[in-house]
Amino acid sequence: MNKILFFLLVSLLLAGCATVAVPRTVYRPWSRTISGQDIQAGSEISVTVHTQSTPLLGSEQLVENRIAEKATALLERRGFSIRDNNPQYKLKITYQVAPGVKEYTSTSTYSGSKSATFTRSTNLGVMLAQTVAAAMTQSAVQTQITSVKYDVYNHLVSCEMFNQSDHLVWKYDSRTSTGNIDILDVYTPLLQVAFSSLPSSGEVIPRVPKLKYGRFDDFAKMYIKNRNFLCPALPNYIKMAQYIWSESDQAAILAFLDLLETAEYAIPNNTRRSSRNPTDIYLWTKVTLIGKYYLGNDTTPVNVVILLSGTESSYEVTTARLVSDEVYAKLQEHYNQWVAQLRDFYDFYED
Repeated sequence: MNKILFFLLVSLLLAGCATVAVPRTVYRPWSRTISGQDIQAGSEISVTVHTQSTPLLGSEQLVENRIAEKATALLERRGFSIRDNNPQYKLKITYQVAPGVKEYTSTSTYSGSKSATFTRSTNLGVMLAQTVAAAMTQSAVQTQITSVKYDVYNHLVSCEMFNQSDHLVWKYDSRTSTGNIDILDVYTPLLQVAFSSLPSSGEVIPRVPKLKYGRFDDFAKMYIKNRNFLCPALPNYIKMAQYIWSESDQAAILAFLDLLETAEYAIPNNTRRSSRNPTDIYLWTKVTLIGKYYLGNDTTPVNVVILLSGTESSYEVTTARLVSDEVYAKLQEHYNQWVAQLRDFYDFYED
């Protein structure tokens, strides 16, 4: 079985992409990174989050805590140590959201995304009512509306790194618009894009929760259906079908979702063009994401592979599987070659 899967994956990597579209409508957030000093790999960093202003009343302390927790986890994956007492660097994350209005005209459905929080709740009846109401709203839009004005929210995120002398040495800014007021719907890929400009001292395998047996369909309806995902390594939003996982792989759904939102490199499958300019848009019609994860309390990591194909407006996940060590090693070799090629391409200056 492993050999069959191996040849299937390799053939996908080597296949041409003439019948696959290149996404034309780009939703990637605006961002910039400026550095006045190299940040040392493995340094000690403190993390603080400040909500400057929102359209909501009251404290945003819980949101700030959530963003700080995610920032801590993503930095630890890069080998940094997080401490509040006398760190080498202080990271300040500032968040702001501003409301706006856009007009959408089409014969197809406009649907907002839902925030995947993956937390327990005692108000399950309320949660169910909100889910049903959202489904009814989407149904009404499908059958009754072809042109509608809708609320959008401009999310602005700033990350600033200060040294022990309180001098600003690194800064990242980003702005993106969504139909959801909640920053928790987009903060993971935004932070990962920011931190991708920081060094990494070695691979740290992330650990994610393991889904209970038999709960995949319910989970997918709440956290996957009608949701757009943003990947740091891809230029456009991602959509996925609910039923693309084999039953044996469904327990790893949170690993698949995490990889979609944190992958820093996407391997283009069109190897016939891969030796040319990496910025050639036709190189990006089909891509592959790979990553290793621990599930729940497991002591052995799993190998996650996601294949995506471009459409006129987005990427779509076509395959999401756990693969053997043999298959993953082959993909890792291709991944390493692509990373080396990119480093060579962006090496513009003489030593």
